[in-house]
Amino acid sequence: MREQGPTHLGYIAGSGSDIANQEPGGLCFVAKATVALNIGDAVIVDTTADQVTKSLTTGDHIRRCGIVVGGTQTGMKALTELEAVGLAAAAIDEQVLVCYSGIAWGIAQTNSVAVGDELSLDTTTAGRLLDSAVPTKNVGIALSASASAGDPIKVFVDLS
Repeated sequence: MREQGPTHLGYIAGSGSDIANQEPGGLCFVAKATVALNIGDAVIVDTTADQVTKSLTTGDHIRRCGIVVGGTQTGMKALTELEAVGLAAAAIDEQVLVCYSGIAWGIAQTNSVAVGDELSLDTTTAGRLLDSAVPTKNVGIALSASASAGDPIKVFVDLS
C-alpha cells in the first residue's frame, strides 16, 4: 500500500495522474485516540486536550475535526489506498493521524450518498458519514457515491 508520513506540509502530487484522479492526501494532525479507531473513521475533538474520539451525540458533532488516515497501528503512516479502509489505525491511548484538509477515504452510513453531497457525522454508527442536513456540522463533500451502508467513499475533507 502507498504510505505517506506526517509532515507540516500538504501532500504534493507525484504525477499528473494524482491530480486527475483526485488521489487521497492532505494535511494531518496527530492526536491520542480515546477509543479504538480505524482508517476511514470520522472523528471529533474529545473534551480532553490533544485527544479525538467518535460520537453518536449530535451536540458533539460541532467538534468534528476530520477523518482517520493512520496511527500507531500503521507505523504512523497515512494509508491512502481504498483497501486500507477499516484497518486498525490506533487502539485506546495510541496516536492517530487525522486528515483535516484534503482528500481521504471515509465510510458511508447509507446507500444514498451521491457525488457532491455535503457530509456530516452519523448518529446511528459512530465514525460513519451521511448526506448532511446540518451544514454547520459538515466534515466534507463526497467525491464518490455509496451503493450500500458501510461503503468506502472518497471525501474532500473541508471543515469550513
